[in-house]
Amino acid sequence: MNRPVRNNLPRDLLFIAGSPPPDRPAVLSFRRSREKVLTFGELERAAWRLAGRLVQAGLRPGCRVLVLTTPGPDLFEVLFGLLFGGMVPVLVDPGLGLRRMLDCARDARVDGVISVRRALALRWLRPGVFKGVRLWMTTDGRFPGLPFLQDMACEGAQPSPRVSPDDTALIAFTSGSTGPPKGVELSWKNLRATSDAFRILLGDQRPGEVDMIALPALSLVSAALGRSCLVPEIDFARLMAVNVDRLLACFRRHSVCSAFLSPILCSKLAEHARRHSVKLKGTRVILTGGAPIPNRVAIGMAEMLPDGEFLTPYGATEVLPATIMRAREIREETAALTARGKGVCVGRPLPRTEIRIMRPVDGEVPSEKDVRFLPPGEIGEIVISAPQASPRYFGKDDETRLAKIPRVDGGFWHRMGDLGYLDREGRLWFCGRRRHQVCSAERTYYPVCVEGIANTLPFVHRSALVGVGPRGRQIPVLLIEPFAPPAPAEASAWRREVLTLLHRHGVTIDHVIFYPGSFPTDRRHNSKIERPQLAQWVEKRRARFGIGPNLSSVVDS
Repeated sequence: MNRPVRNNLPRDLLFIAGSPPPDRPAVLSFRRSREKVLTFGELERAAWRLAGRLVQAGLRPGCRVLVLTTPGPDLFEVLFGLLFGGMVPVLVDPGLGLRRMLDCARDARVDGVISVRRALALRWLRPGVFKGVRLWMTTDGRFPGLPFLQDMACEGAQPSPRVSPDDTALIAFTSGSTGPPKGVELSWKNLRATSDAFRILLGDQRPGEVDMIALPALSLVSAALGRSCLVPEIDFARLMAVNVDRLLACFRRHSVCSAFLSPILCSKLAEHARRHSVKLKGTRVILTGGAPIPNRVAIGMAEMLPDGEFLTPYGATEVLPATIMRAREIREETAALTARGKGVCVGRPLPRTEIRIMRPVDGEVPSEKDVRFLPPGEIGEIVISAPQASPRYFGKDDETRLAKIPRVDGGFWHRMGDLGYLDREGRLWFCGRRRHQVCSAERTYYPVCVEGIANTLPFVHRSALVGVGPRGRQIPVLLIEPFAPPAPAEASAWRREVLTLLHRHGVTIDHVIFYPGSFPTDRRHNSKIERPQLAQWVEKRRARFGIGPNLSSVVDS
């Protein structure tokens, strides 16, 4: 439940649980294994100094500032300083790659840049992107001619601007997994609703406990709740290379009551725990997000938590979070249904969050009156209405109209771009991205449903369904990434096993290919399978694999 706000000052809107004690640790971080502690009192003083200095440098409330700094105290100081000053942080994940980062900066029309020194090269790579920038500032060291974060000092107090709950608080860019990244405008009302939702999921933090933040996008949420945050000493740009033993040592050395982990870290931890019977005693909640997580990983993570729960929220940058799913429910009930091709259960809606399934429609939907909502059990397009749902994309009115459906009673539905259904218990089941469905002349195949069947086989690490050919006449092809490459004698036996299992569940797919190496995945989370890239890979080798309108043979890769 939202607490009443006596005024609309940014600080009061941000700290939704009231002012945290000034001596409470806000951020614990490490550099070369040396611990640094920043208290909430120190964080607030640094944030106010920065806000005042930015005003003196010519920035005003509403100015958009690109933030490119590493997770840790500097990131917290910058975010709080911008928000206290009524300015709008623009967040772009470096995992998007250089070209897309520059595209995002161009689309956001930024007025300032606060970054690590190596990011300064951006202004020479594409100077036109930054022609409107009034201020560059570095966070990790001095650079000739530019202000340095740690040197910031403000002469005189600066008044805090008043803001409307509907004003834009920050802009966060999407991953661009199904198209160019878009700048999601999150209002102060959205931030409060998101923080309220996570407060329900996390429970209380006791004195001396910390939240481990290994999913940087959620740093602000934990701090806004007045909770102590631990930023582990890991390379967030190379999560595949994270040393699991060092990460576990961090859990044991500190009283970690909850943790935000990326899907790839969960996969690495679950596999390590399976081999070594690791338990994380005292940790009550671990959450992940950003990409789908296999049931075996969710179950493996739950087995690591004798005193807690592993939660897999469903949502998007535009709606975070929307549902919650507990791993114990996956283990005890829904995993068996996933193995039968029913999709992946992503749980029940959070309070004040409404989820419906509509008949898929191409293009803009002018009004809720034009929507046909589907009954439980029918697969369609997932739409969500919630206070944490972003109202628009920055500078992209066409994309906003395409993604939002005005409600008759006010508000709007956000189109997730995902396909799924609601069961009779009100749980949401995810069947895949709408753009990834495979439409043959006979039927529609939903990727997550088909892959859920194949992924139960012991030699399958993961699978990906793609379509070859024109839409409406696509040939479904299932690609398999095995745990280890099959020997020639094994390949035929494994293929027959996959085909037999699929046919047993009514999935008539003739083409199964063992992919050489690892599937291409998103750079942001190293977890989302790049199905369009795989489809192109198959298309180029179509003749080699014997894939054609009148052919049904399957050959090795």
